[in-house]
Amino acid sequence: MFDEIPEDEIAPLMGRALKCIAELDMEGGCRLLGEVLAKDPENIDALTHLFNLSKLSPETEEFHRTAKKLIFHLSRNDNTHEKANKIYQEYVGLTRRPRLSAQLYLQLSSIF
Repeated sequence: MFDEIPEDEIAPLMGRALKCIAELDMEGGCRLLGEVLAKDPENIDALTHLFNLSKLSPETEEFHRTAKKLIFHLSRNDNTHEKANKIYQEYVGLTRRPRLSAQLYLQLSSIF
């Protein structure tokens, strides 16, 4: 007997989120990206899109929280260290007071 292949819930949610963003429904896009992250907390694409949306309000808690998560996940993989550096540079350039943890700064210093 064959096991059923689980349905991919992420791709349709991402598609709907990107459609909302393209239609300038940022709130709907953020909500759907949040649903993607609820199902797959380490989804780099969803975190990147959410980071890009939250850049519109760089002093909000959401911007800092999203930047921390994205930089953390990117810094854990050797293949994404360059992207982690790019996102970090963008993050510190957009905020007056970066709010990364000491642990994350230590992690970043070891890869940069």
